[in-house]
Amino acid sequence: YNSARFFAQRFVRDRSITEDNNRFMDVIIGRKKFTAKEIEHLIDLYDGEIRYTDYLLGEITGKLKEADLWEDTLFIVTSDHGENFMEHGLTDHVLQLNQELIRVPLLIKYPGLFPPGTKESAPVQLTDIFHTIRDIVGIDKKRYPSQGCSLLNKKQLENRTVFAEYYQPKQVFWVIRNRKTPLSKEETQELKKDKEAWKRWKNYDALKEKYPILEANPDKAKEIFE
Repeated sequence: YNSARFFAQRFVRDRSITEDNNRFMDVIIGRKKFTAKEIEHLIDLYDGEIRYTDYLLGEITGKLKEADLWEDTLFIVTSDHGENFMEHGLTDHVLQLNQELIRVPLLIKYPGLFPPGTKESAPVQLTDIFHTIRDIVGIDKKRYPSQGCSLLNKKQLENRTVFAEYYQPKQVFWVIRNRKTPLSKEETQELKKDKEAWKRWKNYDALKEKYPILEANPDKAKEIFE
């Protein structure tokens, strides 16, 4: 999290802490346990990255205004995912689909269609962005089909089911298992003391959702699949 250039230390409260990596693989297998102060420090660094992003967005919008293009530009700011800071026992943005990861900003500016200051409460998906752009600029719908929904269609956005997905974590565990620094005998013995961490190390299936939502909501599941 130390890539924010001149904003890197802007929000850091404890400069004696040098950790700037979320060490997510070590966290998964139980090799690394962050202290509350270390997590606070990583969040401070992350805030610096957010501030740096804000600065870069300002540079872009400034150039568009200088070129007299701002008023005719469809400008969208969003993110592909959020970030975990041990809220659910993990760091980074792998293996889970919690609110910290899937609830991301979506800012849209386009004259006439998205009035300044307007806020929408309806849940949306990233696939809706392409659908919305396609409808605004007039791209051929048959040639470029979309599974999303136009954000201009308020009725269609109401009471619909939205999806979030995370690819099977095999690739993460393949990297862990084939890393150049495997667990030592002592680390293995220590890891086995934590049954959940040992399961995560040995078998990625142990990370499957603990709360089977579809089984708990059969009527909703039937509605979705139909």
